[in-house]
Amino acid sequence: MGAIKMGGVVSGMDTNAIVEQLVAQSQIPITNLQNKYELKQLEKDIYQDVSDRLGTLNSNLLTLRLENTFKTKSTETSNSSIVAATATTDAAKGSYSVTVKQTAKNAMWTSSYTRQRLTSKGAGVTGATGTPADYLEGKHTVTVSNNGSYFTAVNSFKPNDWGTMNKSFGAVIDPSVVSADGTLQNDYQDAITFSVNDGTDTTSIWSAVDVNAGDNINEVARDIESTLNNNINSNKGTDGVQYVAVRAEFDESTDEWRMAVYTPTDVTGITVTPTDTGLGSTFGFDQYGYQSSTTATRITQYYRADDLTTLGQKVNNADSGLIKGVVLTGTGLTEGTFEITQDASLLVASESYSMVTGATGLSSDPANALTQNLALFGAVSSANGTFTINGTQIKVTDYSTMTLNDLLATINSSNAGVTATYDESSNNVVLTSNSPGAANISIGDSSDTSNLLSVLKLTANQGAVKSAGSTTGVISTSGKLNSAGLSSTPTSGTFSINGVSIYIDNTTDSLDDVIRKVNVSGAGVNMVYDIARDKIIVTSDNTEQITFGSPNDTSNFLSAVNLTRNTTTTQALGSAGRNSIVDVDGVTYVRNSNEIDDIIAGVTLDLRSASDAPATISITSDTTKATEALASFVQTYNEITTILNAPALDKDQKKYLTPLTDEDKESMTDKEIADYEAKFKEYTTYSLIRKSPELKNLKSSLRTALFSEIPGLNGSISNLLELGIDVAGDGDITIEKLGLLVTESTDYDEILSELESNEKLQEVLTDNADDVYEFFSANIIVGNDDSKTEDDDGNPINESDDIKGWSRMYSTLLNRYTAYDGMIQKKIVTEGTLDKEMLKIATQIETYQERAEQQLERYWAQFTAMEQAIADAQAMGNSLSSLSSGSSS
Repeated sequence: MGAIKMGGVVSGMDTNAIVEQLVAQSQIPITNLQNKYELKQLEKDIYQDVSDRLGTLNSNLLTLRLENTFKTKSTETSNSSIVAATATTDAAKGSYSVTVKQTAKNAMWTSSYTRQRLTSKGAGVTGATGTPADYLEGKHTVTVSNNGSYFTAVNSFKPNDWGTMNKSFGAVIDPSVVSADGTLQNDYQDAITFSVNDGTDTTSIWSAVDVNAGDNINEVARDIESTLNNNINSNKGTDGVQYVAVRAEFDESTDEWRMAVYTPTDVTGITVTPTDTGLGSTFGFDQYGYQSSTTATRITQYYRADDLTTLGQKVNNADSGLIKGVVLTGTGLTEGTFEITQDASLLVASESYSMVTGATGLSSDPANALTQNLALFGAVSSANGTFTINGTQIKVTDYSTMTLNDLLATINSSNAGVTATYDESSNNVVLTSNSPGAANISIGDSSDTSNLLSVLKLTANQGAVKSAGSTTGVISTSGKLNSAGLSSTPTSGTFSINGVSIYIDNTTDSLDDVIRKVNVSGAGVNMVYDIARDKIIVTSDNTEQITFGSPNDTSNFLSAVNLTRNTTTTQALGSAGRNSIVDVDGVTYVRNSNEIDDIIAGVTLDLRSASDAPATISITSDTTKATEALASFVQTYNEITTILNAPALDKDQKKYLTPLTDEDKESMTDKEIADYEAKFKEYTTYSLIRKSPELKNLKSSLRTALFSEIPGLNGSISNLLELGIDVAGDGDITIEKLGLLVTESTDYDEILSELESNEKLQEVLTDNADDVYEFFSANIIVGNDDSKTEDDDGNPINESDDIKGWSRMYSTLLNRYTAYDGMIQKKIVTEGTLDKEMLKIATQIETYQERAEQQLERYWAQFTAMEQAIADAQAMGNSLSSLSSGSSS
């Protein structure tokens, strides 16, 4: 606790004011030291700013030592759709004639093995099983009709990617070969030859026919199509590509058959023409080509029979049926239309149908349920009447005469918009909407008089379950494989690509995970998922065909994503790659890539498309980088020079070199104080710069070294003047004295504009880039290398004989100021000269502050003692006065 202070209570003196005046005198040296400290801090800030700018200047100089600053080349092509080019600094200027005869193409394979899905029920078809044997993708629209004396099934197939096709007809096939209902009359086994032209080459390709009497004419078409496509694939080095489709065409007006050949020439680039002289003539194909040709957007297929049962058998025939490999299921073929989508996407025909799945346990004898009387399912008289599905009333007059199959047929013909089927394995009835989508199937109505819906166990109370369909579907690439939504669920295990085995776990891996595994596996391929096409695309790193599958594979992944059908057989699939062929100045080169960097030195060609017309590649010097690098250097140099050109102060300006005192501030407004302090800092900065010996030395050195001559160079440039770079002013001595470069501005854009319009500079940069690069960056060790300190005779190496480029020389100059022991750096570095001076001042301030505090305590102690003495004297006087008054009385 401090001593008690008595501030003039007894003496009546203004002790506080006296003490403040005395203390103020002791504060004067502290204030002076604080002002001195702030000046030192300002001085350090000035040096730090200059040092930072010198660092930037050094970075600019580094850019001026880089080869690509001066030797960058620009390229121009007369036809960028054919070839483009990039050039390195090693490229020589000139022009080259380039003719691209063929571009390179890496081997590739995509999801191509097709799957199918019934997308519209009808004509008694309620389902389809199996996988198609061909690669065609699109939609089959099949119409079954009664033409009076016979029934027909016409399949109108719309391919997805074939667009408008060429459709060519063979001659009419003689009735002795095929009857009106499409039945072959004899056995036929032989080859049929075709001429295949791809726009460049024409090749003879054969196809094979192997059929027996009694077979359907569609089997002939399928044999020709299958073997012809296989042999074209073999000839072209491809696999799984559908080049041609062949169908048996029926003319109902004449009861005649003939073959039709469909070729998507715009897609595959080939044409197919018969050239046969043997069996081909039997089926309308001979050496004279086609009878006629037209265009088509759909592929048409015909079946004919005397009754629906026979027609159904033909449509479902394993070899010549509607879709080879696919079996139609249902209640038996009827008149009507159904649709099947066939494609190689991961989620085939994503539409689904709303369903009502009845409760199980319908029949005690599931194998014979369809032919059993309704009474065996519990139907009684209350079954007669009407029941409602989707608002449509269905009437049953006498249940006792009906089997389960009869009742299902009644429902299916009722226009209720559903198909009723019995699932023997689950022993229940299933209602499926006839159209895809989420439409609800309504069961029952309050007006119903028949209980047959309950007999069929289709009510919710009995456990029937409704499920909504959808018109869309999507693959989840991030979801686990076992729930990602693929038409075929991948299984856990290993699969192989190019002999590399890859393991997947369908409970933890997603499609994205599998793709990543493939791409880092070392298989030499890149796998991607094409979300737009819903397919996997695999591209090789080279031109060799990609192999898929292995006898040791245990996962069906490759099959699930439609890359192969047999995962345990190694197959080379897809199109093999091809090399590029290019002529450069009349010399032909063959390479395995479209990126070619070993024909023209320093130039990489990018082959984009083949053309008979040559393209011209022009290589010229690109002066942009050099001009921009010089502009950055000049900008920083001019900024530093402007700072070092601190103006001399006139008499009025010097008045602001004195800091404001507290007393000064008392008579000034805030704005006046702010203006004064801003001028104090500005003019003090000028004064410090002008007084600094280091900055004076820097200013002189920077300008003196600017136009130094670099001797010993091999090129034509030895100083900045020869580049067209000079001090600003153009003869104006006042401006020239400032020592600025190019222009008196520090604005980068203005400086860049001046350099871009400097004809001499641009000419030198264009024509003598090598010489300019040498001028700035030369580092020539005279007679030695950097590793030796003495020559072969033992004499010390004189490094001063080495030849340093201008940028290196100027950087060495800057290092005299910015290196750790440089003139400026040693002043501003931590614990440098300025820090030491500031520390000394701070110590002095602390000492004076301690003295002032001690002096303040002494003043108060003295005044308090004085007040106490006065108080004691007054008390004694009062006591004596009291004694005197007492004795006189």
